[in-house]
Amino acid sequence: MHLRAAQDWKEDRLRNARTGLLGACVDNAIRHVPYFRELADELGISAGSLKCAEDLARLPVLTKEIVKSEFPDRLVKEGLDWEKLYSVATSGTTDRVMTFEDEERRNWDRAADLLIELRGNGFRPGDRSLSVPPDACYEHCGADGRMLVPTLGETFRALVKAPLDQKRREARKLRAVVMSDYVWRSKRLPSLGVDGTGVADEALRSYCEEIRKWKPRVLTGLPVTLYVIALYALRNRLEFPEVQVVRPNGGKFSEVMIEVVERAFGARVRENYGSAELSTMAHDCAASRDLHLLGEIVHLEILRNGQPVEGAEMGELVITDLRNHVTPLIRYAIGDVGRFVPGRCACGFEGTRFVVDGRLVETVVTPDRLAVPGTRLVDLFLRRPEIDHVKIRQQSDTLFLVEAVLAPGIDQAPEEAELAEMLGELLEHPVEVRLRVVRRIAPERNGKYCLVISNSHARFREA
Repeated sequence: MHLRAAQDWKEDRLRNARTGLLGACVDNAIRHVPYFRELADELGISAGSLKCAEDLARLPVLTKEIVKSEFPDRLVKEGLDWEKLYSVATSGTTDRVMTFEDEERRNWDRAADLLIELRGNGFRPGDRSLSVPPDACYEHCGADGRMLVPTLGETFRALVKAPLDQKRREARKLRAVVMSDYVWRSKRLPSLGVDGTGVADEALRSYCEEIRKWKPRVLTGLPVTLYVIALYALRNRLEFPEVQVVRPNGGKFSEVMIEVVERAFGARVRENYGSAELSTMAHDCAASRDLHLLGEIVHLEILRNGQPVEGAEMGELVITDLRNHVTPLIRYAIGDVGRFVPGRCACGFEGTRFVVDGRLVETVVTPDRLAVPGTRLVDLFLRRPEIDHVKIRQQSDTLFLVEAVLAPGIDQAPEEAELAEMLGELLEHPVEVRLRVVRRIAPERNGKYCLVISNSHARFREA
């Protein structure tokens, strides 16, 4: 209730609340977390000296590399029993644990998810949802492609039989199963597998049948996965009248993908913003595609060359977790780029509004420092009727290697010179394109898709 009410607060109240939360977060880190205590000593910063959001700039940006190297010994609050904490992994489903959360922080996670379900999706207990997440075991271990989810009975028996020191963990699993199966009635389908965008029509037909049979109100999945299914559904004139909301997770839709998915499912794409290590941080608004920051949970900075951006300039998203006092993430570079949206939303929201343009590592930065998000490059090629799927690899400032999956019935690929002219106009300097027609775009090691590989994104942080 607190989180929902905070979305309607006025700007002054939001600013005051954020200042108090930032101060408590930084003070806790300096007093109780070895990494931040030593960092503060080096910088001459004492607990209580950071009074407002602007003071945060005295601390350096925290990178994922630092977190991986310092966690857990130097990034976890001293004096805690780690066995009683929640473990959180990031950087894909196959990577290592990077943060801990306590019960209080996890409750904020649950509140954020509940807010999106009730306010964003119009979802109510008893409605159905369906997701198609990446399945790392299937992608890389040769499993049969099914995500094994224990039943309520199996989970309850495991709780009863568990030794005393493991009952807390089994009780958490039981609660998760009850919420998933009986409150939100969610169902998961296996990923597209190693075939990626080249999955057989028989499999796509099965996906569509499962969606039509389950009749979910909300459909979620990797953007590429939902786009592949949507293309198949459109070409076979399938309809999904029960689906009301489609939400991407594990990545960002490009504009072309949004158009195709909304047409195929007859539902609006709604986006929220989150990550494994920070959970849900923002949700979009029915009045626009802008994201509304959950300012009671996180604080957002957008930086370019280490400095705050001006106006609606694109910059790197840097997050401070206001609620995790167990593993503080302060000025954490999450790896995304985006822009602030100034002013008050049409819905009345006066808090922080922003858009996410994509991943930093997929952003192409020209020698003249023009930064172009990877989603814009993808859309440039997907708007060609001959191309269904694309992957772009930047070899140099002037050379791009493009893998393209042609649409059904298309035998002739576009001319490389024509594609190079298109791309050159977008990047505002001449380039060469070498095109290779392929049968599929495969997922990465973590089961997700990287459609643009930039060798110039490091320039984004250069002065």
